[in-house]
Amino acid sequence: MPGPAPQARPGDRVALQDGCVGCHPAVAREWSESLHRVSASDEPYRRAFAREPLPFCRKCHVPEATPKQPASPWAEAVGVGCVTCHVTQRHGVLATGTAEGSPHEQGVEGVMEAFAGPGACAGCHEFAFPGVAPGRPDDMQETLREHADSWARDYACADCHMPWVDEGAGRGHRSHRFAASRDPEMLALAVGVGARRTGAAQVELTLTPGAAGHAFPTGDLFRRLELRVWVFGVEGPHAPQRRWLGREFAKVAHGQMLAQGEVADTRVHAEPVVFRFDLTAGPPSPAAVCEDVTRSWVAWELRYQRVAFPDRRRRDGAAIDGEVVVAQGTIAPLE
Repeated sequence: MPGPAPQARPGDRVALQDGCVGCHPAVAREWSESLHRVSASDEPYRRAFAREPLPFCRKCHVPEATPKQPASPWAEAVGVGCVTCHVTQRHGVLATGTAEGSPHEQGVEGVMEAFAGPGACAGCHEFAFPGVAPGRPDDMQETLREHADSWARDYACADCHMPWVDEGAGRGHRSHRFAASRDPEMLALAVGVGARRTGAAQVELTLTPGAAGHAFPTGDLFRRLELRVWVFGVEGPHAPQRRWLGREFAKVAHGQMLAQGEVADTRVHAEPVVFRFDLTAGPPSPAAVCEDVTRSWVAWELRYQRVAFPDRRRRDGAAIDGEVVVAQGTIAPLE
């Protein structure tokens, strides 16, 4: 299966990549607009790598380079390329099947069933912390394990992240745009939000698992959700109360050594997650609002956030690279 560098890579990778792009222009256009394409040149990654220039990061973000050496401009520009996933030393050209007359028919060892399943993504989407043996229940990234425990265990990652593109005349292909964490439509399908008042000054929000075939959010250990709730008073909106959902890590003992270990996981898994808010307990707001919250509207938002790095000096504990509003709504006053 494809995976991070270093691996034995056959042939001239530049020529092979150019050949893929030249023969598969529609797929190449999709890939050129994907996060795979900018895995090494995306500005958030470049800033993160400048803070922590680890070969460990280069393995997946610049897989066409040798991790401990500076990457070539080509390797940084191509990111996760066609050759990264489709050309391996052992199997030649990998595909889930071959079309009649394909020049790759002899290079593919039959229909690569494993390549059509989650194993095709495991190399870069399931891994331990640097220097720690994989397979512990608190790996740095465990999307494949989450998938195996989810309702979607019998589906491939590609079924959601690479939807079928109909080319007509009975032909088609999997989209190589790799819809993921910056796709508002995909994020909106990942979770459902129910909001209601449970009392004069209390509201309850319930986050329900949606179409995501893994925990939400998954992936990078710094991905998180932010839930905001605030009261609208006569003077307009007031500062929101906030709750965060994600994974928390700290140094814990593993045998004779200290390593990063998970100390909390508040993400949405297979069961609903319920949050209750006291409308009088939030950031300062006029006393009149606190005394009469039954006649006030309540607004809420759920945001998907990409954390650049934890920062305990900030009130929200993090510097944010970007965010997407996943869902939002209002709750009417009590009658």
